[in-house]
Amino acid sequence: MEKNIKTAKKPYLRPVVTLIIYNNGKILLQKRDDNGCWAIHGGGIELGEQYIDTLNREIQEELNIKPINPELMGIYSGEDLFNIYPKSKDQVYILNHVFFCENYEGKIKFTDGEVKDLKWFDLDNLPENIFKVNKPIINDVKKFVSDRKGHDMRYAIDPTKLETELGWKPKYTFDTGIPQTIDWYLNNK
Repeated sequence: MEKNIKTAKKPYLRPVVTLIIYNNGKILLQKRDDNGCWAIHGGGIELGEQYIDTLNREIQEELNIKPINPELMGIYSGEDLFNIYPKSKDQVYILNHVFFCENYEGKIKFTDGEVKDLKWFDLDNLPENIFKVNKPIINDVKKFVSDRKGHDMRYAIDPTKLETELGWKPKYTFDTGIPQTIDWYLNNK
């Protein structure tokens, strides 16, 4: 079956796994060798392979790293993920399991012949030539990241300076303040 997929010239469905690597408002993209576009990292799921194993294998092959606690960001399919590959001329409808991570083990370096370059891009300053099947995913990264403020330590408040320099202490603890806040909202709809 794998051989038929690789040699097919009529459209077929290809399950893949990709990874968004995010750090301080930037994502790491790779420049593809086959079309010169910037893309997210990953590749095809082999027959009988679990998708998390595919993710680890592909990221190791392409970037020489291991993602730590990758989180499923979404599963993408449809017309936006149709592509005709320039070298093989394969017509593929991609079923993409997209993961997101902020931490990884190892030092990033590209070792795969499919990657021409790697570069960190600010989410607000992305390159124009993004691989078309990655555009809907990358657009969703902005929404996904904005929903993660509670996951990011940069947004945490350290009251130490308030307490030591101003002598200020909170009137309520978190545990006593939350029920009071909820009650207030319920009583003041």
